[in-house]
Amino acid sequence: MSAEPGASCGTGRVYRLAEVMRVPGGNEGEALALGEADVDVWLCFYETLDSPEWRSAFAALLTPEERARHDRLGSPLQKLEHLAAGALCRHVLSRYAPVNPAAWRFMAGEHGKPHISGPPVEPPLWFNLSGTRGLVACAVSRGSPAIGVDVETIESTADMLDVAAQFFSTGEVEALSALPPEEQPGRFFTLWTL
Repeated sequence: MSAEPGASCGTGRVYRLAEVMRVPGGNEGEALALGEADVDVWLCFYETLDSPEWRSAFAALLTPEERARHDRLGSPLQKLEHLAAGALCRHVLSRYAPVNPAAWRFMAGEHGKPHISGPPVEPPLWFNLSGTRGLVACAVSRGSPAIGVDVETIESTADMLDVAAQFFSTGEVEALSALPPEEQPGRFFTLWTL
């Protein structure tokens, strides 16, 4: 997927976080239009934002519960990813509704997927987050709460074929296993992110 502003991504667009967020950040300009069939995907390459100013700005957006979760995370990189995901989500949602990024509140659904619990916005906004080493992504839709996004670091792992056997169809596993080992990771992650 391209990370350039305005690049095609399904029916939506791909944006970089840096287009809309500055320290301390805010919602500037008009709200972005988002049709019911559109999906916009926003990316944050958070390792480039690792400074005390960015960390402070990210942390200022979190609720006390989110800060407590952040504090329980083990590594500094996990903490930075958590901060970046929270900041990305809030700033992105504020591009589609006149809500201060710090005012958003979230609640986990039945399977743990977060959704907006406040403030109410019309028409409703739906989002999904995904993260991998160095990158977090946020997809936004007005059309469906089933919105999803997945980003992965493409690298070979010892249990890749075991994971495929558990989650992929028999035909997908056979086709993946038939590939030369150097081609398997790319195909595995193409199928996994579908």
